[in-house]
Amino acid sequence: TLSNLGSCKARRIDADTNTVILSREGHFTDSVKLSDVVFSAFSEVGERVEIRASVKLRYLAQAVPATVIFYPDNTAELLLDEPAKAVTPGQSAVIYDGDVLLAGGFIER
Repeated sequence: TLSNLGSCKARRIDADTNTVILSREGHFTDSVKLSDVVFSAFSEVGERVEIRASVKLRYLAQAVPATVIFYPDNTAELLLDEPAKAVTPGQSAVIYDGDVLLAGGFIER
């Protein structure tokens, strides 16, 4: 039963099969894929662009340093300097340069 699992987070939702994949609170990752990236501080990228930035993976979370790779198909990859706990697909991630919002997107994995 689910009550035996303890504290869990939704790690992935598969709408096609009506399945929710759970993970324990302690799951860490150092790579995050974003989809539907929207740019705030600059126009869309026409080619692969790699920058250093700060990333917030939850609204109340501290920003963490990362290498951000933007792709022309409005996706991005976040390579976090330190693994982050309980990164959840479907949540938003935002990318900053100091206090300047650069972009945001939806966490895929």
